[in-house]
Amino acid sequence: MGLLYAEGHYTPLGLSLLKRREPEVLADLPFRTEPAAPVPVVCMIKDAHLYPVRIKLVSVRVTYPSGTVRDHEFGLEEFVSEPLWYRVFHFLPEEPGRLTVDVTILCSRRGREFVVRNDNLRTASHAPFQVLASQYPLPRAEGWHYGDAHFHSSYTWDQAEFGAPLGAAVEVARAMGLSWFAVTDHSYDLDDREDSYLENDPELPRWRGLLDEAEEVDFPVLVGEEISCGSSEGKNIHLLAFGITELVEGKGDSGERWLRTEPDLQLEDALEEVLSQGGVAYAAHPFFRFTLAQRIFLGRGSWPLEDLRREGLSGLQFWNGVRGKEFEEGREAWIELLSEGRKLYVLGGNDAHGDFNRFRCLWVPLLKVRELPFHTFGRVRTVAYCPDGPGPEAVLGALREGTTSVTEGPMVLLRVEGGTWEVEVASSGEFGRLEEVRVIFGEVGKAERTLWRGGGDMNLGAEGPIPGRGYVRAEAETETGALGLTNPVWT
Repeated sequence: MGLLYAEGHYTPLGLSLLKRREPEVLADLPFRTEPAAPVPVVCMIKDAHLYPVRIKLVSVRVTYPSGTVRDHEFGLEEFVSEPLWYRVFHFLPEEPGRLTVDVTILCSRRGREFVVRNDNLRTASHAPFQVLASQYPLPRAEGWHYGDAHFHSSYTWDQAEFGAPLGAAVEVARAMGLSWFAVTDHSYDLDDREDSYLENDPELPRWRGLLDEAEEVDFPVLVGEEISCGSSEGKNIHLLAFGITELVEGKGDSGERWLRTEPDLQLEDALEEVLSQGGVAYAAHPFFRFTLAQRIFLGRGSWPLEDLRREGLSGLQFWNGVRGKEFEEGREAWIELLSEGRKLYVLGGNDAHGDFNRFRCLWVPLLKVRELPFHTFGRVRTVAYCPDGPGPEAVLGALREGTTSVTEGPMVLLRVEGGTWEVEVASSGEFGRLEEVRVIFGEVGKAERTLWRGGGDMNLGAEGPIPGRGYVRAEAETETGALGLTNPVWT
């Protein structure tokens, strides 16, 4: 994927337009919060072990839809000298709607004071954050729990990017209405030394640290891994693995071996390792268009269709933070595979490396940071059916069995029993009325056809007969364009 929370201190040739003689200092907030939820303001300082700094004051200015402006100040006077430091502050919104939030951080280094506005990444906009303090809770159904199935924590840390601390992600997840998330850090980062992203450590301290920390946090965190492995075309592709306890090592596109980009782990071997541990595997962003630089210098590529037919693959994470060309190609490939009789499921995630509010990425290595409004944590949500609660094992079971749906808005639920399908769809004022709901039937070797179509209300329910052997699935789109879709249920 992209190169996120841009690392600005890597200078392989001794030169970088992004480098400062300061640590990276940045703030982040969720893009939305549930009604009446306190808004978490995450402040992070990266690489202070290289550039120690004193943080004195965090000021948060909130502008409400009515024009009201409120200032919140959090005094600290704390000396920071560790590789990654963070604190989370909160304010309670005074009114719902879209808030504009400006965060300024007063720091000093070697006796010189300086002020950071939202971040100090060179070439970034430093623009204020837009936060929707929603007056509508996410649509809910008993036993179904929202999560993000593709997220990178601070254990992803390398020459180009770093993720967010688990503790910060937990606070943001709660505020935005998530009940779980999966941590899928890069395999080529999880085998590194704790103090160096260019040297590996056979003791795997980063991997062990991730396992331990996920156990300690008071929130359901499913530990996974984004494995770099080789496609049938010899390119580096990424595989999401969930529910494993031993690291599957792959570093073909790590950039640790300059100009050596050949895969060191093949897809079939990666799948075998994951399944031998009782894990679950999904193709990560299979149709993502990597930049020319990543294709040349990291040897990355898209998934060939034949690799999506590999035994042991549970499904495709083709909904990766945004609906664009890669989403449409992924959905088309998924439907083609279903028509071949392959029981593959769709998974939703965002590939956020932190990025709670906006996507800040290294667009041109050593030269330019870019900001985009997608690939943000929790924007595309996987809804897992866990009737006894969303513990990691329960979520893993839902991913294994495909008892999940994926949405950026409406909740779409489908049940099949005794030759009858039943669909229930719920939206909210945040996403608008249901524009179109479709129940779709597919048979092996034939094109899909629509069994039922409806729309016009905030909530809809319908049922009908299943015309034969095959599968049933459902999709719903609201008047604001928010989409939700179910996984297929085979009959």
